[in-house]
Amino acid sequence: MPKYRFPNIPVYSGEDLFEIDLFGIALFNLESKALTMYIGKVSQLTGASPKAIRHYENLGLLPGTKRRGSYRVYGNQEVQMIRLIRQAQTLGFKLSEMSAVMNHNSAIPSWQQIKCIIDAKIQQVEEEILQLQMRRQQLLKYADDIDSCLQNDPECASYPDPTYRS
Repeated sequence: MPKYRFPNIPVYSGEDLFEIDLFGIALFNLESKALTMYIGKVSQLTGASPKAIRHYENLGLLPGTKRRGSYRVYGNQEVQMIRLIRQAQTLGFKLSEMSAVMNHNSAIPSWQQIKCIIDAKIQQVEEEILQLQMRRQQLLKYADDIDSCLQNDPECASYPDPTYRS
C-alpha cells in the first residue's frame, strides 16, 4: 500500500502482482512488483507529450526518474505526478509555481505548500474577476453611449465622450 494518495486520482495498490489501472494499461517489473513503463506509455496515460515529460524532469517536478539503459523508466508515482501537474496547469498554475512547492528530494509533493499556493491562486482569480467585472461595466457604458449617439444622430457625427456619463 502506498504511503500517500493524490486527491481524486486512483493509486496503484501494489498488493496484487497484476492490476489494471484506470486506463486498462499496466506493466509490472515482476522482481520488484512495481509498475514500470517507458515515456511513450506515460505520455499515452497522461496526455502529456514526451517532450513535456522531459521538461517536467528538467524543472525538477519529477525527481528521481530512473533509467533502464538509456531509456527513462517511470512508475505509477510519476504518472500521478504528471496528472497532478497537468491538472494544475489547467487551473492556471505555472510550472515555476509548482516547482517552487515541490519537494525535489521526494516524489511526494508538499501538500501544505500546495494548499498555500491554491489559496493565493483563489485570491488572484477573485481579483481578476473584479477587474473583468469593471471592464464589463465600462464596455456596457460605451455601448450605451454609442446607442444614445446613434439615436440622436444616425451618422453619429459627434464622438461619444467616454469620460462623460449623465
